[in-house]
Amino acid sequence: MKPAAKAQRIRAAADRMQAEIDAKRVPCAQNMTARRSRMEASRFADADRLAALQRCMRGIADALEDGHLEPDGPIARSATKAGLERLVTWGRSGALPDADGWNAEHRAKLAKAGIDSDGKLRACWEWVRHHYDATPERTPEQRLRELERGLIGFKIPGFFPTPAPLADRVVMNPPFERYQDRDHVLHALSLLKPGGRLVAITGAGAWQSRGSDKFEDDLANACESYWTEPLDEGAFSGPNTFRQTSVRAVLLIAEVR
Repeated sequence: MKPAAKAQRIRAAADRMQAEIDAKRVPCAQNMTARRSRMEASRFADADRLAALQRCMRGIADALEDGHLEPDGPIARSATKAGLERLVTWGRSGALPDADGWNAEHRAKLAKAGIDSDGKLRACWEWVRHHYDATPERTPEQRLRELERGLIGFKIPGFFPTPAPLADRVVMNPPFERYQDRDHVLHALSLLKPGGRLVAITGAGAWQSRGSDKFEDDLANACESYWTEPLDEGAFSGPNTFRQTSVRAVLLIAEVR
C-alpha cells in the first residue's frame, strides 16, 4: 500500500476513536458517591489512554506522509489500537513476551508486525513514546474535577462546596454551622472598599433563628443596601453536588457604604 493511502486509513481509524473517548469523559450525572467517583476516575483514565493511542496513530500517519516511516515497517504495521496497545505494554517492559504460555499470542502478533527481537521492540517503543507520553496540559476544569474527586467520601465539618449551577454568582460560601455565616459575612464586608459588593450564600437559619435581628441591624449599619433571594430547595443536592445537604440557603447581595 502506498504511504499516502495507508496514512489516510490510519488517520480515519484514529478519528473513529473520538466518539469512544468523548463518551468516557462525560462526568457522572448521578449523585456523586465515593464508588461512583472511583468509576468516573477509571473512565477518565481510559479516555486518556485511548487519546494517547490516538495521538500515536496520527503521528504515524503524519510520518508516513512526510516519508519518515516506511508503510511496511513495524511501526506502521502496528498502527491499530490493539497493535499499539501491545507495543506500549511490552515496549515499556523492554522485552518481548514469552514464546509459550499465556503471552505467546502477543509475541506472535508482534513478530507478524516485524518486531521479533527485544532490540526492535525497544526501537519501536522509543519512536512511539514521543507521541504516547505527550500528555496535553490539563484544563482548569479537569484539574478541579480531579481535586473534587479526591475529597469525595471525606466528611469535613462545615464543608459543602458550591454546586456548579450556583457558581459565576457566588463570591463567598461560608460554613453555616452555629450561624458562622453571619460572622463571615460581616467580616467580609469590613474588608470591602466603599461601593464594594458582596455576594454570599448563607444558611436560611441566619435570617430566621435567634440573633437574626442583630445580624440584620449589623448589615444595615455596614451596607448602603442589601437584598436576599431564597435559593431553591435542594440547591445543595443533586448530581452537581458531591457533598450533599438538605439545608435551606439564601443568596445575599450587599453593597457597602
